[in-house]
Amino acid sequence: MNKHRNYLSIAFALLTASSAFAGSPTDEISRAVTVAGALDIKQAAPAAFLQGFSAVIIRVKQAEMPIYVSAAIKMRPDFAPQITAAALTVRPLDRRNCEAIGAIIRAAITAAPTARYDIARAALA
Repeated sequence: MNKHRNYLSIAFALLTASSAFAGSPTDEISRAVTVAGALDIKQAAPAAFLQGFSAVIIRVKQAEMPIYVSAAIKMRPDFAPQITAAALTVRPLDRRNCEAIGAIIRAAITAAPTARYDIARAALA
């Protein structure tokens, strides 16, 4: 529960402070990771990057989630499995909608094809 509160507080800070500056998914994720405490996206600790990503993904429409997953993985391909898992678990998804879940997994694999087995394992977990 505390973890979700952190995501929500970062998301709220981003919405109130930068709604006029909405940009690309990469821009939004970068701002959120910075708010989560990272100085450099490429050097961000996994916890800071995933906290920032989760704060963004929690507020986007389910149909837009694959775009954000792809952007995040392109930013940090080394976190591809964790990004996929976060996208599938940070907020309730309609589990009966296999198409939406499949789109998130396909976006992740397309962004990091060499990590496809790790992405699949993370998605199943």
